[in-house]
Amino acid sequence: MQKTQVNSVLPHLAKNQSKNIVFVVNNPLGYDEWLKCIGQKRLMIGFPSAGGELKNGVVNYFIGRGIARAFQTTTFGELDGKTTRRLTAVVKAFNRSHIPTVTNSNMDAWQKTHVALVTSIANALYIHKSNNYALSKSTKDIRLMIQGVKEGFQVIEALGYKVTPHKLQYFKMPVGLLSFIFKIIMSTKIAEITMSRHTVVAHNEMKLLQKEFDELIKKSNRTTPYIDKLRKYI
Repeated sequence: MQKTQVNSVLPHLAKNQSKNIVFVVNNPLGYDEWLKCIGQKRLMIGFPSAGGELKNGVVNYFIGRGIARAFQTTTFGELDGKTTRRLTAVVKAFNRSHIPTVTNSNMDAWQKTHVALVTSIANALYIHKSNNYALSKSTKDIRLMIQGVKEGFQVIEALGYKVTPHKLQYFKMPVGLLSFIFKIIMSTKIAEITMSRHTVVAHNEMKLLQKEFDELIKKSNRTTPYIDKLRKYI
């Protein structure tokens, strides 16, 4: 589900008797409200490496495999970072279904990092009306996107979190090199399915995520001129 739908679901989950409830949804601000409703013993956090759309009754989807995992892998974790039996069981189930899946011991940092990443990418796409191919042809806007992501990661680190997962440290490469790489990425069908089309159907969610990430920016006391530019386009 989208972050905009969480509040409407929580009261129903509070009454649900399931022993395990896995939230697979963007969330940069922590889990206090979720814990109040369902408790830590039942709560698990995850996020998919996948994308898709429902068109004419048919689901067209993409699952992150191979080189796509350099960007994101389906991930699950416990709030306390422990490797539990249920966590192992969930990961095994996904891997048996040919959906590459890993665990992470700090899902809060993972999700904060993810929102720092996707908000700048989404806002850059909105400059071009969610057309990833048009974005791929604009060196200026690709560079703005990369600089926004870098600023977002600096916000995360200023708040005492590590950029998570560690593989995203490649964003420390020079802007010019990253821009070259992302011009290629944004020109692909994968970018269309997993990024571009998603920004169309999740516009309200992206607005909310930007608003929530702005709260983290404020707490960090950092200036974010590139994010400020990108924010105008949402």
